Amino acid sequence: MQEKQWLRIYNTDKYISYKSNEPWQSFRVPTPVGEVDESFTMGDYWLIILYMAYQKSWELLRDATKHIESSTIKRKKIDELEKKLKKMGYYEAPEKLLMLSNSTSDINVDEATNWFFNGIDY
Repeated sequence: MQEKQWLRIYNTDKYISYKSNEPWQSFRVPTPVGEVDESFTMGDYWLIILYMAYQKSWELLRDATKHIESSTIKRKKIDELEKKLKKMGYYEAPEKLLMLSNSTSDINVDEATNWFFNGIDY
């Protein structure tokens, strides 16, 4: 079993238990043209959580990047996630992936916020 890496969040007393590029889940979904396989990272997972926190709006989430140092990188991550979600047919409701994996908690929301706004692991 892989040992988790604990990263200190800058300017806070909190920790996150994963790096954004670590695997989160892989899904296989049926589509009209066959099955689609897609793998998601912890960064993808956190972006889906933040999407939900930002009124299920990718645009509001993008606007939030204007106030952080790594805005270009975060916008690129959002774009990459949107492509995956469109390919799978979950663009309009990515929160359904969270329901499939049964993995949302307050701790995850805190980790997503700390990763996104404190710019760690880039």
